[in-house]
Amino acid sequence: MARIALVTGGVSGIGAATARLLKEKGYLVAVNYYGNDEEAEQFVKDTSIPAYSW
Repeated sequence: MARIALVTGGVSGIGAATARLLKEKGYLVAVNYYGNDEEAEQFVKDTSIPAYSW
């Protein structure tokens, strides 16, 4: 069974670090964010972790 994680505030700071670590540990990860679309696009490009705005 796959482990799945949704990290809130995940495109910067502690949230981004947590998302990266979970991905390294084998989790299927997605993040959500509010605000900075450019930062989110760069995060997705760097990590291949999907990011969703709310």
